[in-house]
Amino acid sequence: MNQEGRKLKSMGMKKVLKKEGAWFVPALVKLVKHLEGRFVTGEDLRILASQFNITPQHTNAWGAGVNALIRKGYLEGTGEYRQSILPQAHAHTARVYEVTSPIAA
Repeated sequence: MNQEGRKLKSMGMKKVLKKEGAWFVPALVKLVKHLEGRFVTGEDLRILASQFNITPQHTNAWGAGVNALIRKGYLEGTGEYRQSILPQAHAHTARVYEVTSPIAA
């Protein structure tokens, strides 16, 4: 992805999270703290979060939320992928993450 593409992606993620409000990412952080050491996909988090009524208004907030968890150090990519199980995902491949505990700076 070129620099302009990365910039536009970052701007889009910031915009969707801003529209969701301040509750969404902290709710995801609270959720993943209970999953430390497990291996999950963004889709797994979406399914689990919906069981606790953690549902953003805009579907793009899921990707932005997962990205925020990566930046905060709660998710680390394993290099593995799984096939999606949600019908609306059209069987795409999903990156697998290990849920970690951020190292305090």
